[in-house]
Amino acid sequence: MHMESNDREREVEAARQALSGLPTLRQEKFRNPASVAVDSEKGNQGRITSQPTIMTHPDPYVLKHRGQYYSYATHSGGVTVLHSKDLLAWRSHGYAFQMEGQHQFWAPSVVYENGAFYMYVSCYPLTEEDAHYGTMKVAVSESPLGPFEYKKTLFDTFSIDSHVVKDEAGRYYLFYSNNEYSGTDPYRPGTVILVDRLTDMMTLEHEPKLVVEPSIEEEIFAVDRFGDGRDWHTIEGAFYFRRNGMHYVMYSGNAFGSPTYFLGLSAAKGQGGQEDLRELSWGKAPSAKTYRPLLQQNDQVEGAGHNSMVVGPNLIEEWVVYHGRAVKPAVAETSSEGDASTQSNDEEKRQMRLDRMLWQGDHPWIAGPSSEEQDAPAKASFMDHFDQEDGAPGKGWKSAGGQWEVRDGELLQTNAASLGTILTEHVYEHYVAELSLKAIDNHAGARYGFYSAYRDARNYSVIVLDKGRRTLEIYSVRNGIRLESEAASLPTGFQAKAYHEMSVEKTGRQLAVHLDGVLLLRAFISITEGRVGFFTQYAMASFSGFAITRSFKLERETAEEFAALLRAGEYRDAAANGSAAASGMMPQWTIEDGQLRHRNPGNEPSILLLDSRFTAGDFQFRMDWSLDHERQTGMLGFFPVYGNADHYTVFQYERNGHLLKHIQAADGISEIIHAINLPAAFDPMEEHCFWMKRAGEQTLILLDQTVIFHGKLQADLTKAEPELSASVGILASGEAAFRHIEVIY
Repeated sequence: MHMESNDREREVEAARQALSGLPTLRQEKFRNPASVAVDSEKGNQGRITSQPTIMTHPDPYVLKHRGQYYSYATHSGGVTVLHSKDLLAWRSHGYAFQMEGQHQFWAPSVVYENGAFYMYVSCYPLTEEDAHYGTMKVAVSESPLGPFEYKKTLFDTFSIDSHVVKDEAGRYYLFYSNNEYSGTDPYRPGTVILVDRLTDMMTLEHEPKLVVEPSIEEEIFAVDRFGDGRDWHTIEGAFYFRRNGMHYVMYSGNAFGSPTYFLGLSAAKGQGGQEDLRELSWGKAPSAKTYRPLLQQNDQVEGAGHNSMVVGPNLIEEWVVYHGRAVKPAVAETSSEGDASTQSNDEEKRQMRLDRMLWQGDHPWIAGPSSEEQDAPAKASFMDHFDQEDGAPGKGWKSAGGQWEVRDGELLQTNAASLGTILTEHVYEHYVAELSLKAIDNHAGARYGFYSAYRDARNYSVIVLDKGRRTLEIYSVRNGIRLESEAASLPTGFQAKAYHEMSVEKTGRQLAVHLDGVLLLRAFISITEGRVGFFTQYAMASFSGFAITRSFKLERETAEEFAALLRAGEYRDAAANGSAAASGMMPQWTIEDGQLRHRNPGNEPSILLLDSRFTAGDFQFRMDWSLDHERQTGMLGFFPVYGNADHYTVFQYERNGHLLKHIQAADGISEIIHAINLPAAFDPMEEHCFWMKRAGEQTLILLDQTVIFHGKLQADLTKAEPELSASVGILASGEAAFRHIEVIY
């Protein structure tokens, strides 16, 4: 059962050498571990001051609520909580939950539902030192900072590492770990991850199903633990999420003191939506017998694991928040209470860290654990926490009806005898937006919501929550005429007086609306672009945590709107004696089932370009790609800069030669700047990813998990032809497919 092969050792070492952090582009940066402000009294007048420090914060679980972040952690005396508005500047708020007669509060998770915060955490009696007396409990609070009040014990046996999630139908589930399910296994006994359905926030169906079980040597926590030759394995720390019809569970294998402690991934293919998470066919990625961590220790950081994942302030970037400790820790550290002390190697040193999560096809990867400076999480195009002084709305808003005022982190419309309208100063066309909203109690009901596009009082589209009719409705007004609406029922038990999170994705006229994480409605609207804002109809309402980021992506539902953002281009190949190949007729390109496909039986290259207005400033671009034909010829490329056939920069993959070429053209003369030999295992029929970020004059480009360019692109398009505007584009010959194309601008 023990690891002996040289191949296995090479596999482990290869995992250790993975990319640990990304090169930086932005002026605003951060460095792990997270810095936390701790309040303390100083001076004769007892003034409260804040001291930034690095503190222990194991098993961090981050909740985003009303646009702000709350991180909960393991501690012997109770659950500690931190707060941040941007994932960077954190402030300690001490204990969120303590329970008399209990200690060792492990791995909390918190979920918000209909006005209440539910915490799931394991702890055990002060009279016990054996952690296996730990059982999972539920505590409830009206505030994310607590105090939480104990309500119920879910299990009467050892149970740890909760994650409570909502599926696509709005049903709740509990992912957790225990020892009973596989503890008597004759071959690989150990801790496993199970999932069970919650009938309400504090009641289980008690019909759990297995999600992740031990399968490799690196998961062994204790050799011959019981003296019978069986090694004990540990799988714990579940974190569930979903993307593009796939379901994922991140987990931690082994224990944080082990050199092979790691974050792993289990995945399951969806069954068309609204499936029971217990009925999915889960499998470790890439396989049950392969050790390929998402994250593990490197030369600077050890004990990297037990994570949560959260979307950043721009509503798109995904960040993994995990614990780790320095390989050579500093002598002086600070405990979760903020007390400076000298700690021995046996004491708690796990600190909160965060790194970016990126994708290659349907496979996530983490650029970490990082120790060098990293670009800070990107900000939204516009955001407002309404945290300024009470009074009139701040810069960026314009009222067009109603009585609007900021009070205690909320934007209130307090005149129930009017139509309330407040709008952003800027116009938006393609975007993702997020807001929290609630109705203020009124016996006459409430209609309140979000303007998805507003040109003027006679031309707009609006999303409306109707308290009385219990619906979410989308309708447009064109030239003063209200068009037919589309509606969906609000969830059973929906409390209008509690805050709910609305997420809106808009690509041209295509709109998708999520409420509390569940897709409620898709609709076509008649208004392509306009200002956005908040709406009330003879009702009072409160709004909070607003953010909007300009972006769009190719999906099955956005195909028509996405196609309108593309145009054809032409290309002079360095190997084609300067001849230009024009894209010409468009039928070579199709969009099918959310994929952009190129079909051409010959080898003539064809180009599609994004509208240059989306790449005029800072932006991010990504696309997955693969070749669909087994023949040995053909090419595929990515233009980070394209002006015309005589001025461009392209990264071009050529199947014949197994090369990636960096080619630059100026004044019609093209030059190969660099040729990259790809690994022998590189298979163009598998999915690969080009990912690009530009900030100012700096550009970063990745192929899969490899940096292929970092710096200033040399193609100066404006020098020769100032009228040129640079675009981003795609090059293909033969048969190719492009998925998950996304632009943030």
